[in-house]
Amino acid sequence: MLEKIDYPSLKEIFYKTRLDNGLQVYLLPKQDFQEMTALLQVNFGALDELLAEDGSVQESPAGLAHFLEHKLFEMADGQDASLKFSELGADSNAFTSFEKTAYYYTSLGQSQEALQLLLNFVKTLNIDKKSLEREKKIIAQEIDMYLDDPDYQLYSGILANLYPNTKLTQDIAGSQESLKKITLKWLRNSHKAYYRPDNLSLFLVGNFDYQTALATIKENQRNFTTKLTKVDKNPLKLTEPVKRKSIRFDVTKPKLALGFRLPATNKSVLKQKLVLRLFFSIILGWTSQAYQEYDQGLIDDSFDIEIEVSSRFQFLILSMDTQEPIKLANNIKTLLKDFRLSADFNQEHLDLLTREIYGEFMRSLDSIEQLASQLASYQTDEESYLDLPKLLSDLQLADLEELGQNLLGTMVSSEFTIFPN
Repeated sequence: MLEKIDYPSLKEIFYKTRLDNGLQVYLLPKQDFQEMTALLQVNFGALDELLAEDGSVQESPAGLAHFLEHKLFEMADGQDASLKFSELGADSNAFTSFEKTAYYYTSLGQSQEALQLLLNFVKTLNIDKKSLEREKKIIAQEIDMYLDDPDYQLYSGILANLYPNTKLTQDIAGSQESLKKITLKWLRNSHKAYYRPDNLSLFLVGNFDYQTALATIKENQRNFTTKLTKVDKNPLKLTEPVKRKSIRFDVTKPKLALGFRLPATNKSVLKQKLVLRLFFSIILGWTSQAYQEYDQGLIDDSFDIEIEVSSRFQFLILSMDTQEPIKLANNIKTLLKDFRLSADFNQEHLDLLTREIYGEFMRSLDSIEQLASQLASYQTDEESYLDLPKLLSDLQLADLEELGQNLLGTMVSSEFTIFPN
């Protein structure tokens, strides 16, 4: 059954349905646009494991999901899916995250051929030993390139501190060592286990007729079914974080990452991420007095806040270039501990930040690729990215205060610093 959800204040109508084979379909027609983006998301990422034939969980090599993403573009008879998209006038790409893999394209208007191609090329894995070894060399070069990037070293270093001995400490592409462990069997088994219709979600945004698109999707999926046992996503096995660590690298100024590990949550990811962003922005964002004071020499415009929330992990990373990383880390932790005393923690400041986020949201409605990505990131049975304005309007300063109290009692922190050679 096709469910229609009207967002009158946004002038948007959102459709969603689950096909008989389990594929979830989400449609957001926008007739005022000339382009259309289609995004196919697989519930399979860098953290996921596989089931052995006896039902036990096997730890897969790091980088397996990313490797599979690369190889699926190789179609039968040596054809390249990305070139076929180009021939159809569509720009295509893909990415792998900790928990998802996504394939997408953008075309001028509705292209039934491009939509069919997106749905078809991920169904079959075409790979042999020669192709496997060739791809290993390509990804090995990609990994080496990351290792020369100090910002990458900072990010991976703080994650390794926060989540030791988990796959969060490893690059999504894997490592030189893990690449050697990826075999044809691992790739075929992971494709069989995860690339199944009941583990896929399809998002269409832009200029298309939803009835025509849905008919195309249903016909394409008519004989695509599976009876395999679904693979459960296991929680991370957490150990004590590393409190602080530093390395030396080829940089001109020290780099600091201050990380906070929070308990995983089964609550609304969209709301939790929104509340976390507001809380840290009100205390440390560029509109805060603290930021303005630190900007007088302690930090510069490299300052960034990254937030990740899921049912298996939740962390926040503050990263920055600073000549005094130890002093700044201590100042920030003290500021967070005494957040109620901050002159920035008030309703007027919250209203300012709320308007800023609402403005960002409204602008995202005019970027169909960004909108498709956001819809895919936050869609659940109960909630959509389009619900953000309602969540935003319901948030009060008391909600941020409650979050702050909970953070002080549950989060653990870590520091990772890069000093010049």
